[in-house]
Amino acid sequence: MLQQTTVSQRQEERPCYTVMTDTPKIVPTFDGEGGPNAAKVWLQQVETSSQLYGWPEPHTYQIAVNCLKGAAYHWLLSRITEVTDWRTFKTAFKKTFLFQVNRTEAWTRMVQRVQKYKENVNTYFHEKVCLCRTVELPFSEVKEQVVVGLRSKDLSNFLISRTHTDEDELYQDIVSYSRIESARKEKVRDTDSEKREEKYKAPISTATARDAPKCYNCGLGGHWVSQCPKPPRPRGSCFTCGSTEHQKRDCPVKREPAVKESTLLVEDKPVSAFVLQS
Repeated sequence: MLQQTTVSQRQEERPCYTVMTDTPKIVPTFDGEGGPNAAKVWLQQVETSSQLYGWPEPHTYQIAVNCLKGAAYHWLLSRITEVTDWRTFKTAFKKTFLFQVNRTEAWTRMVQRVQKYKENVNTYFHEKVCLCRTVELPFSEVKEQVVVGLRSKDLSNFLISRTHTDEDELYQDIVSYSRIESARKEKVRDTDSEKREEKYKAPISTATARDAPKCYNCGLGGHWVSQCPKPPRPRGSCFTCGSTEHQKRDCPVKREPAVKESTLLVEDKPVSAFVLQS
């Protein structure tokens, strides 16, 4: 009986924690390049995950070390003899990365942050708002700074014309506008594609009088010079009579105009008529 009680007490004293095998999806990597805000967020993620999954300090320390890369990883290598557990890690990390940002520097970074070429507007918005909060701007000035940094003039004018009371309402209008604009561009793209297809379709060939062959030897239509049955006309001679002493416009021989029977509409009624063709 005493032995069973001792075993039961040992089982109750044994620490219980969950070790997650897919740690990179829980705690992101940290490279030390994002400034104090990024460092603070990352450290909070490590501590929150440690409390949520019941990690012991040695396990939390090992996970934090494995998530360092770039400048942060080299920072750890330079302090490998000092940073040996989770407590010394937190102390050294805060001293190096969680420093107080100069207000002038923070203001400059906030003003210089504009939407980049082809950058998602949602990414720009949240980072811009974070920088504005760093310098403790009221919402009215936050909205102004966000609008000034947008690449789209139409979106800027739309947001200025709207009334917002906080960042959430401003963000909702940005999302709604982006969704409508994306749908509109897709529709325009489909329409332009249909127009290009119609433009490059093979045109239907229609024979016209201008397309009909005309002989420059005899001046008649229906055949080319190489097919003309008449003897070659001297260069510079008249098309009508073949004389080399004058041109067609001065020819005394007038060719009789051809007569063709056609049907004309007179007061919306078909009427047969003979049409002279010069």
